[in-house]
Amino acid sequence: MAIAGIENLATGFLQGLNARKQQERQDVIDQRETERFEMQKQQFTDQQAANALSMKTNQFQLNQEQAKADRDKILQEKEDNFRKQWEGFARPFAMGNDQEGYNALEKTYNDIGYMGKGAFRRDAKGNVLLDDKGNITFLTYGADGKPVSKSLNKDKMIEGFINSYDPIKHWEHEQKTKAEIDKDNVSIITKSN
Repeated sequence: MAIAGIENLATGFLQGLNARKQQERQDVIDQRETERFEMQKQQFTDQQAANALSMKTNQFQLNQEQAKADRDKILQEKEDNFRKQWEGFARPFAMGNDQEGYNALEKTYNDIGYMGKGAFRRDAKGNVLLDDKGNITFLTYGADGKPVSKSLNKDKMIEGFINSYDPIKHWEHEQKTKAEIDKDNVSIITKSN
């Protein structure tokens, strides 16, 4: 019996060792599963952050493209309007119809507010009056309500109109805007890293 007791004790001991090894293997498997789950959870979190950053970047780029499109549209409208105004009075002057050119130029001056609202001095027939030097008089009213007149040369008036639209200023503004956008893009990329 003593041998049977020792055999039972040895069997129990072996079963205990096997159970402990089985438990250790299960603990290792559970630990690996926990680590794998944590890695997947971290990957999911990282992916969500990357997606959010990508959405912000895409939205920023979309906003910048829309702002540029809006600026381009406004600039194009200004250029088209300038071209129409220019053709409105330049063509009559070029064709020798100065009165029609003066009428268009007067309207243009009033539309863009160049020198304030006013009118050229005219004769009884409505023709623009020229002085002995070939200048015309542009009449406006001051803040006190008194008439103010300015003698203008046709070439100087046309030059004044051209100077009221300065393509170089528009180009400089576009370059400044582009530099600001590029600076914002760099700061967004830097912040995201």
